[in-house]
Amino acid sequence: MKMVKKKKLENLKKKHNRYIKSLGVNIDVDTGEIFSSFEGYDFPDLSCRPSLPTSDNIAGVGLKKKYATQVPAGKPSKTKEVFTQRIKYLKQLKEDMIKSPKYFRDVKITTDQLQNLIDDWSAPKPIDAFYKRVFNMTYAEKKAQEEAEYFTYENGEKKEVRRTKETTQ
Repeated sequence: MKMVKKKKLENLKKKHNRYIKSLGVNIDVDTGEIFSSFEGYDFPDLSCRPSLPTSDNIAGVGLKKKYATQVPAGKPSKTKEVFTQRIKYLKQLKEDMIKSPKYFRDVKITTDQLQNLIDDWSAPKPIDAFYKRVFNMTYAEKKAQEEAEYFTYENGEKKEVRRTKETTQ
């Protein structure tokens, strides 16, 4: 009985393959192997035009004058990042917390904590100020400590040191 099922399945596959061949596909009816010389479509040209319209180059109006931005001599090209807007916001938030505490009753931060944030963001290097407050060391010192704690150097290669649960708890 199993042989009859296999024969039926083979006949159905051949019949299906003949149907596929009638649709124009180059297929071997016995094996079902498709013969194709199609290598795909050409890749489209997705390049952009050389000049995109910008606010300083509007057609018909003419060109706007382009000013060269240069740093005056004697000043560094990179300025120190200052978080003035953030500091201003935190100061205003602290004042509002003091003036109308009823609006801040669900907020779980105190005015002292806000002042700590203001002081930290006002520091020359805020990340160092945060780390000094929490770990009593700068960010670089903390990273060096963690590297010494979790990694060893053998033959110039950095290897991670796995610690057991007893030593971590």
